Amino acid sequence: MTKLGWLTFLFLASGAGAAAAAPDYSGTWEIGVREFGGTNYYLPMQDGRLVLEASGDSYRGRFNQITFRGSLQKDGLHLSCNEQGRDCGQLVLQLSGNQLSGKGDLIASSPIITIPVTLEGKRPAAKPAAASSRDYDPQQFTNFYSPSLKPVMR
Repeated sequence: MTKLGWLTFLFLASGAGAAAAAPDYSGTWEIGVREFGGTNYYLPMQDGRLVLEASGDSYRGRFNQITFRGSLQKDGLHLSCNEQGRDCGQLVLQLSGNQLSGKGDLIASSPIITIPVTLEGKRPAAKPAAASSRDYDPQQFTNFYSPSLKPVMR
C-alpha cells in the first residue's frame, strides 16, 4: 500500500473511532431551569443539582424527589420526568464540553399545565484541598441589602 493509502486509512480509522465515542452525561450537574428566560417557582424543577447515571444504553437521574429515565439519541439525551408517580414532562439535553444545555416541557402540578423550559448546567466546582480563612475588617456599613452594593469579599 502506498503512503497516501496508509495515511487515508489511518485518517478514516481515527475519524470512525472519534465518531463512535458517545458523550457521557453521567455525574452531578448544577443546573438552572428557566421558563421564558425567568426563574419559576411552581414547576417541579428550579435551580439545583441533577445527578445522572448511565446504565448500558439508558440513563437514570434524580433531582430532589424527581426521577428521570431516558436514552441517548442522535439529537441528545432524552429524559422523561416522574414526580412521585406522576408524569412531569420531557427534556432533551445536549453536552458541549463541560456545559449542559437543553429544552423541554415540564408539567406544573397545580394547575396542571405544560410549560416550555430551557435548561443550562455545569459540573460543580472542585472542592479546595484545604480550608482557608480570611480576616474581614469592614470600612463601610449599610443597614440594607441591595444587588447594587459592591461586594466586600469574593
